[in-house]
Amino acid sequence: MNVRLLLILIALPGLLMAQVEQHRTPRSWGHPENWNTPKVFIDTVDVVALRADAERLDQQNGPYRIGRELPYRANTQNSGHWYRDTRGQRHWTTEIQVQGAQAVSLLFERLVLPPGGELYAYSADLKISRGAFTADNNRNDGWAIAPIRGESIILEYWAPASQATLPEIEIEGIGCYFRGFEAKSTRDYGDAGPCQVNANCSEGSNYGDVKDAIVMIITKSGPFFGFCSGTLMNTTGAGCTPYILSADHCAENTSTSDFNQWTFYFDYAAPSCPDPGSDIGLDLRSMVGCLLRSSTGVGDISSGSDFLLVELLNDVPQSYSPYYAGWSRSGASNGGVCIHHPSGDLMKVSTFAGTPVNGSWPGSTTPNRHWITNWASTANGHGTTEGGSSGSPLLSPSGKVFGVLSGGFSGCSDLNEIDFYGKFSTAWASDGSAANRRLAPWLDPDGTGFMTLAGTYPPCQAASIDESDRSWRMYPNPAAERILMELPAAAEQVTISNALGQVVWVDASLQSNYSVEVAGWAPGTYFVQVTVDGSVSTQRFIVP
Repeated sequence: MNVRLLLILIALPGLLMAQVEQHRTPRSWGHPENWNTPKVFIDTVDVVALRADAERLDQQNGPYRIGRELPYRANTQNSGHWYRDTRGQRHWTTEIQVQGAQAVSLLFERLVLPPGGELYAYSADLKISRGAFTADNNRNDGWAIAPIRGESIILEYWAPASQATLPEIEIEGIGCYFRGFEAKSTRDYGDAGPCQVNANCSEGSNYGDVKDAIVMIITKSGPFFGFCSGTLMNTTGAGCTPYILSADHCAENTSTSDFNQWTFYFDYAAPSCPDPGSDIGLDLRSMVGCLLRSSTGVGDISSGSDFLLVELLNDVPQSYSPYYAGWSRSGASNGGVCIHHPSGDLMKVSTFAGTPVNGSWPGSTTPNRHWITNWASTANGHGTTEGGSSGSPLLSPSGKVFGVLSGGFSGCSDLNEIDFYGKFSTAWASDGSAANRRLAPWLDPDGTGFMTLAGTYPPCQAASIDESDRSWRMYPNPAAERILMELPAAAEQVTISNALGQVVWVDASLQSNYSVEVAGWAPGTYFVQVTVDGSVSTQRFIVP
């Protein structure tokens, strides 16, 4: 007789973590009588010329260039406006307008906020805001606020009346973006070509988990910003180390301080197959800053597999529903997809049929380090790749990464052309002998020698077996009434948690055909963990 236990929703202390960004309304909103924000005008930038230069460089290897840093130094002592509101709370505000910019961001040399202090950035029309940022975000070696669409950005600091300590907010530059942030419309959403297919169309339905691993990246290399794509990766070790796999050419001429100002967007996607009318609210899951761990390190695609592995400065918040993608170094699959952000647009999916062939980047001095593929027409378009797709994964039908995009010749005007993906198997151990030239020391820290590894949602546990395929199946997804599971005989326990990490179901009395009634459960994302022979694997489902 099955004994099923529905647990009271209790937050688990071990799963709590500081939020990267606490989504709150800026403190001054609703009190316009206090506004007296001085504006800094920057009208010396030839945005048209910057874009023309970037378009000429599109034909060269490198990230899809979208903006440039403008030198600008300011702090709370030499700029902006301080005031106290009627409750005695302190505010500091400043507004910066860059004529002709599509979007503006702020770069910081140093950010030290006292306990209780909050920092916000928002658009002049109050439609877009970022923050609150708190003492949890303090950095002494570089930081950034993600772009705000429009010519102006307003920065606001707030402190309670009891906080006398002043913040250290040292602005060192302004990000001026000249493409990639155009006004969007339902008819022609974003910059990607019209052939591209949104990731939540039917072509992406079998990749629901791994879509939660895909990130859009705003890179910074010297004074320039670019778009690339990447993947949050699983490892054989315990703990969800936030490694992002991308392309080495995305980081050409990137310094340590530049990496501190990279921005990563999770789940930047259309909610369903059609384009939305706006992306406001779709780009809230962002993180800033990373450390370089390993790469080809030559800045030249022709000299290796062109891989890049960075580690985010913070753990990915569980509220982002992060998925840590699995991988395979055993070869190419027959059929699969690429999931990517062409031109920095909403997440797209491109489909390949057949098996990618062994090959080399044109002019390569190290042959046979890339997979070569082209793309298939599908129900909702004919997905290809574009600038901004660099670093995106080539995925097997089981959702495992086996290649990373270097570039190629495909596009909406070249549907039958080929693209080149650096081999995961080459990046594993063949681009050098040092740890900073191989993936193996980072993605297999326990030295298991696994050829493949399944992906997982948190918690990430040390792999004890080579989970080349899931040993259990779950459906339907989404599930309004019940979920059904086909479990192996060795299944020991089923545990279900919500998106906050709160356990809502545990059962150790299992049958091969197992079901859980979910009617009446709160709408949202849930994670099912099944223990088989002591090894735990995780799948996700949604209650609509």
